Amino acid sequence: MNSASKHGPAVTGVDTHVHILRVNASLAADRHSAPSRDTTVPELFGLLDAQGLSHAVLTAPSFYGEDNTVLLDALAQGESRLLGTITAGPETSVVELQRLARSGVRGIRCNLIGRPETGLRTLAEKAAATGLHLELLAEADRIPALGASVLAAGGVLVLDHFGLDADLGFVLEAVAGGDTWVKLSAPYRLPNRAVAADRAAELLAHRPDRLLWGSDWPWVSHEHEGFGYSSTVDWLGEWVPEEHLRRAVLADNPARLFGLAAAG
Repeated sequence: MNSASKHGPAVTGVDTHVHILRVNASLAADRHSAPSRDTTVPELFGLLDAQGLSHAVLTAPSFYGEDNTVLLDALAQGESRLLGTITAGPETSVVELQRLARSGVRGIRCNLIGRPETGLRTLAEKAAATGLHLELLAEADRIPALGASVLAAGGVLVLDHFGLDADLGFVLEAVAGGDTWVKLSAPYRLPNRAVAADRAAELLAHRPDRLLWGSDWPWVSHEHEGFGYSSTVDWLGEWVPEEHLRRAVLADNPARLFGLAAAG
């Protein structure tokens, strides 16, 4: 669990998966998507404020590769409301990760969809040594082995987007161990919405204290499907109908993981 000091205003709700995008930023050669528009910190704050949410976690999109410039620039504008999950490689030093942690970085994202696993265990060890979690996105059939590697290295594992439709037995066993967290986010990235609802119910029955919520705003490659930011908040209400559990997912759980001060 992250041991970072308390950061910013008291937590009323955390969107743990958003993207700040700049169309004119350099893109990685092996990207599988690209930004369709700029998104800004003021725009994000407007969305958060309309829903009564206090914080957001900027998640590095894969199309910028290991260039975190856009994300770090946004963190500098964050008014203590923003934290970050960067991209990094196994060659990144612990000293550099410590420097980034002082800037509000709380995790390292590994999007391995369509990419080989290269140095994941080394990166997980460095993340653990720095107090950062390692956030994993990969093809569903690869997630159990990759996730187990992160945990074996002593890392704290965060699974994007319900863990996709990876073997639910692995996901439930991992969250039961206490060092794995799952984001209830982006149901449109699963085979269908029913799969997302079923996984949410199973996870809620086992470890509601290890669940997070994210909007996935601005929904790269799904921008034109007809839903808005408030819809993503409404989905959480469908998955987690009990108010006290919904507060845990929105506020209490991310406050623990990210080292934030929960509202009284």
